[in-house]
Amino acid sequence: MTSSPAKASFIICFWFLFTSSS
Repeated sequence: MTSSPAKASFIICFWFLFTSSS
């Protein structure tokens, strides 16, 4: 999918906000 750590951090941050909002 991706080898970029920056992209991984972005996805993790997005997922964290999404789950925290639920």
